Amino acid sequence: MTTYHPQSNLKILLVSTPKTGNTWLKYLLAAIYDLPIIEFPMPEHWSEFDQNRYNELGPRWIAHQHVPPLDPLVRWAHEQRVTLITTVRHPGDSLVSMYYYVQNYTGTVMIDPEAIRLLISPEGKKEQAGVIPLTQGLELYVRNKFFYSLNYSIAWLHSGLSFGVRYEDLWDSPLRTLQALTNCLQPVDSERIRDAILQCHIDVLRVRGQEGQAFYRAGGVGVWKTSLPAAIIKLLRESPPYALQFRWLNYKLDIPRARRSKRVFASRLYRLPFLDESDLDWLTAQIYSSFAQERQAVARGDCDSMIDDFCKWLNAPVDKDPQRGRTQPVITNLGAYLYRDRRDLQKAFPDLYGRDRAAFSHWFVEYVPIEYPELDTTFVARVCESWVQGPAPTFSPVHLPKEQTLFNLTPRKCHPAGR
Repeated sequence: MTTYHPQSNLKILLVSTPKTGNTWLKYLLAAIYDLPIIEFPMPEHWSEFDQNRYNELGPRWIAHQHVPPLDPLVRWAHEQRVTLITTVRHPGDSLVSMYYYVQNYTGTVMIDPEAIRLLISPEGKKEQAGVIPLTQGLELYVRNKFFYSLNYSIAWLHSGLSFGVRYEDLWDSPLRTLQALTNCLQPVDSERIRDAILQCHIDVLRVRGQEGQAFYRAGGVGVWKTSLPAAIIKLLRESPPYALQFRWLNYKLDIPRARRSKRVFASRLYRLPFLDESDLDWLTAQIYSSFAQERQAVARGDCDSMIDDFCKWLNAPVDKDPQRGRTQPVITNLGAYLYRDRRDLQKAFPDLYGRDRAAFSHWFVEYVPIEYPELDTTFVARVCESWVQGPAPTFSPVHLPKEQTLFNLTPRKCHPAGR
């Protein structure tokens, strides 16, 4: 190992979707910069951001956390000069990795209980082998939850606040990718990067890694092609918001011709949001009543047309938003109605159309399916799709943060890899 003399304090926080290479990149950068790996407390939507708690983490560290770009966290990171890095990976591979993570780690680490309920399978194998069993839970996880997980990385890259690293680039060209990234952080010689790559080879991490052998299952690129059931691949291709998420992240999803799933579930396990007026649940009926009163002339006409108009209206941007149609993510009429009806949301997100827009959007996408299970996921998908409007990230091989006038951030001067 070559001698390394740190130029200054360095704090790095990886903020990304789970199972996209966060742990691997964390170990690599820790080895390159002699950084201690720490546990980063999870900021919550509902609690005050305690800066003292985070300031006590120390002057030099590296950590990772699966958290959206909440305004207090972003401001604190800027004030403390924390370097933010976001990893992305083919969503199919992330899904496979998440499935096996649940099989291997349920009961030993903190995992989302809903993910455990949907993904744990008596047929689950401890090692990657063949096609993952097609279960109703797996299909429900993809239909109703997985897109929210993808939105972590999307939201950070959309914000322009973090460096971006593709798992595939790190896997195929680790030296080139790490050289480009470290040139933007604190340049180091290539020999030190090579040493770190050897230290953090997957076989070494299985022996020395803190998480244990099962955590470092296999890695690799394109595993989804032979592991995901064809019905799940089809679901990822056809169910919103996945098509726009894949396109924005520049990933493709083609069903392998060599195999077909023998078991295919119904195209919708959840009922349609509205079949006719009598089928409206208590929440949507309450909103619908207000909607119909405002459109009495239309209400006297065709009922089916009225219900269709109501669905579109719920998903449309709210007129009271001063940035309507110009700023992402979108605040829909449904979101605005829930906000007006709940004081806890008003307290947690006092500036709905300003600094709390992103945080409220993440609450909406994560908690509406839990707190309002009667609502169809198309309303959540619409909000997720709004995150992938506008320019996509550019990896060459590292995506650079953009200028952020809100926080007076400017991109760091980087030198291409190899120079």
